[in-house]
Amino acid sequence: MNAILLAGGQLEPTPRVLERVRNADLVIAADGGARHAVRLGLTVDVWVGDFDSSDGVVLNAPRETFSREKDKTDLELALDTAKTRGATSALVLGAFGGRFDHALGIVTMAARETRSGFTVDLESGS
Repeated sequence: MNAILLAGGQLEPTPRVLERVRNADLVIAADGGARHAVRLGLTVDVWVGDFDSSDGVVLNAPRETFSREKDKTDLELALDTAKTRGATSALVLGAFGGRFDHALGIVTMAARETRSGFTVDLESGS
């Protein structure tokens, strides 16, 4: 099962991105990544995070709310949720274009997961 994880970085809705979104079995927005769901017209299965960066976003999706004092990022929580729901791979949209430390963390997470047999692709559409 392929999951789409919407992160808070930049996302350009290129034809490649739109094609990859069509093949999703599960869509999870990580906090501020919900703005990409709204922009792309995606139905989100679950919206996870501490909701500190989603001001003004209106999304009709079930929420899993976490404390701001946590050991994982909102995207890592989204990945955990995807795996719990049976995903065998994930495409992270909006992976880059934000803060450098966030991008580095996302690349590290993707490498760690891929080494363990769970494929994670990263995409920002540019």
